[in-house]
Amino acid sequence: MCTEAETTARLEPAATVLPAPWSRLIRRIIQALGATDTLPAIRAWLSERNSAVAARAGASSSPNARKIRIISIKSESDESLRRVELSDGSIFSFKTCYLPLVFNAAEGVEISEAEEESLRFASACLRAEKAALRLIARAEQTCLGLTRKLEKRGHDTACARSVVSQLCESALLDDRRYARLWLDARLSRQRTSPRRLLIALSSRGIDRDDTSSALKEALDDEAEFLLLKRYVEKLQHNDARTLKYLLKSEGFSSFAVQRFFVEKTE
Repeated sequence: MCTEAETTARLEPAATVLPAPWSRLIRRIIQALGATDTLPAIRAWLSERNSAVAARAGASSSPNARKIRIISIKSESDESLRRVELSDGSIFSFKTCYLPLVFNAAEGVEISEAEEESLRFASACLRAEKAALRLIARAEQTCLGLTRKLEKRGHDTACARSVVSQLCESALLDDRRYARLWLDARLSRQRTSPRRLLIALSSRGIDRDDTSSALKEALDDEAEFLLLKRYVEKLQHNDARTLKYLLKSEGFSSFAVQRFFVEKTE
């Protein structure tokens, strides 16, 4: 183990070549090493440093350290839409439904950093909502798909999820409706099976209950039978026993399968 003198000799050159912050840190350690008992001295220095950091943190959170007031707050065309101006010059447009922290937002009121952050988050959500509405105007969206598209466009994940949740509440976004429209566009022209349709919808992040309900609504007896006939044409399978097993495993009902073989033998 190095003696205190040896340790000091090794540290001194580093203090002269390192950047200023590191140089000051090294010199403080050298001063600590000059004490009679090295380890307690270093511990005392660390304790002093931690106390200073804690004091600075307390000062920065003090009410006197940073005071921001609401200069003006106005309602816009939509009753839930607000526009607020703060004493530091910041201006936010937001919807109250996106505020994660409910507080007294009135002119002249002093707000905390947490309340200011709440305003910033709500404002970011409003920007994400505008982007979401543009996407919905182009085509029906799924909850998962819209969340990913918003994230891809640079919106924060928390904002994207809040917007998606709000759009679901207002019925502008509905996974079951998407599933039904998606099925209607494919049932009349694709050679596929109920199982494969469910898998395709699930891959879009739609809940299994929603996909099953949408499929049940879209596939009445006649629609299922026509789908089965097209699927059999695609398979070109001659063995009846194997074909029956395959059709049932693909999600076709026993009624549709039995009807197919009855009509085939007539």
